[in-house]
Amino acid sequence: MENRNDADRREALSRKMRQTGRYGGGRYGSGMAARTGSRNIRLFGMVFVLLLCAGLAVWSYAGHKNPFYILVGDQSAKDPNENEAGETPPEGLQNKLNGTTRQEGQEQKPYEVPEMVRVLLMSSNYSSIYHDTLVLKGTTGDVAITAAELREKFDETKEKLLQEGMILENSGECYMLAPNKNDQGENEQETAGEQLCVLSMTRACGSPSYRGCLYIYLRNEQFVLVNELTLEEYLYGVLPSEMPASYHNEALKAQAVCARTYACAVMENPRYPEYNAQLDDSTSCQVYGNLAEHESTTSAVEETKGEILLFEGRPVSTYYYSTSGGIGSSIGVWQGFTIGEYPYLSNRSQNAVHEELQLSSDTEFAAYLAAGHDDIESGYPWYRWSCQVSGIDADAVYEKLKERYAVKQEGVELVGTEENESKKEDGAVRADMLPHPGRIRMLSIEKRNPSGCAVCLLVEGEQCSYRVYGEYNVRYLLCDGNTTVTRQDGSTTVMSTILPSAYVILTPILDKEELLGYSIIGGGYGHGVGMSQNGADALAASGSDYRDILAYYYIGTELKK
Repeated sequence: MENRNDADRREALSRKMRQTGRYGGGRYGSGMAARTGSRNIRLFGMVFVLLLCAGLAVWSYAGHKNPFYILVGDQSAKDPNENEAGETPPEGLQNKLNGTTRQEGQEQKPYEVPEMVRVLLMSSNYSSIYHDTLVLKGTTGDVAITAAELREKFDETKEKLLQEGMILENSGECYMLAPNKNDQGENEQETAGEQLCVLSMTRACGSPSYRGCLYIYLRNEQFVLVNELTLEEYLYGVLPSEMPASYHNEALKAQAVCARTYACAVMENPRYPEYNAQLDDSTSCQVYGNLAEHESTTSAVEETKGEILLFEGRPVSTYYYSTSGGIGSSIGVWQGFTIGEYPYLSNRSQNAVHEELQLSSDTEFAAYLAAGHDDIESGYPWYRWSCQVSGIDADAVYEKLKERYAVKQEGVELVGTEENESKKEDGAVRADMLPHPGRIRMLSIEKRNPSGCAVCLLVEGEQCSYRVYGEYNVRYLLCDGNTTVTRQDGSTTVMSTILPSAYVILTPILDKEELLGYSIIGGGYGHGVGMSQNGADALAASGSDYRDILAYYYIGTELKK
């Protein structure tokens, strides 16, 4: 509340200054009447030119201010054995989208929450936007539709679907499919009611069902599916997929506000404009429809209907993750994003005693992980974990380096030698010319942020070396694909893609000078930016309501309906 009041006072002062401010002097031409006519004309011309230049400068500044940015996440791996919420870390600056910009001197219109949303539905396993087949559940049986039938036998297909309780319309570039709410048939209880069940898709809940309607786009013999529904109904399918329905109601309500705000922020810059779709249903945005709707999560959505978090009048980037290791991070753990652009996403300690800790060195962070702390999440399994990797496959490391370099060149840096410098073109190495590092001599954390998160990994090879930047890339490079992680409660799970977090201490296992592997001690699950979902649940259990939880994790934001 203190930060919010400070912001209000600053805004009021700024507004007052804009209303009363004048250019210095403000009296150009005073006393000039006594001059000769020719000098008057010359001076008037100079003043006019100066004022015109000043006006152009002000216009240029107002029209070219840095835009409001919205972050969009990449596909971060989620432990399939965990009933933990997914996370949405950004892939990099290519996902940094231009949003609405408030120009200086213009009155900003109050933000209005959109009523509807369009969600592109990924294929099974979220591997593609294209579907090879389309099979729907009808009132009497399954209905398979082919692209050829839609193109060449539309009337017959429409009649067939009508008999199965569905309406099909041709809207030009695509087809619209919706439940026939006027006639559900005799077997209404055997269908999804007013929802469309897509049998050709597989999610954790089995075959998913969707409210609203489906828009079907044909791409050769494949389908692109877009689900259009109300924003609140969309959240019915997001919440149980992103937070366990068994969590405390106030935590679920906080998650509902986060999910709604995140959707609003991304909707300002649609992810799939060619299909008029703002989001998809994967971890690239928010997981939607992976688990069936649940009474507790639906109630949390309804109890917070229309509520979002705003910062300077715009929806904020409400990132969230599963579990902290005691201290969350600012957005600086992602390469290319500056703390100044997102002041509400800053380091957040779960313990007031540690608010001033600086854990940017290995020694400090190792001591922090080893000590016992009275943190609100200290009882959760992912609060502390460990694993060991035996054997370093240099070829596998090389392939991962090339893969991450292809995604974002700035995330992988070839450490310069004269030979390597010759392979650069305009300061960048061509992807197909990245040299093999050879036998891996050492892996080490070269840089941490103040909360202890590893943001730079040094890969030292016999032939060349690399620096890998960003917490996601560090987690990805250090995971060998079959790493067994032991949580603090003794339970284990295999991480197939990335490590649980980048809040790690890396200790090499050596035989003389030969690197045999490394052991890792870590804390938390997820990127550590924004709201910890288990932290929210712990705060709710201790009596905090959802407003307190949101204010705690998103500093200086406003909750608006």
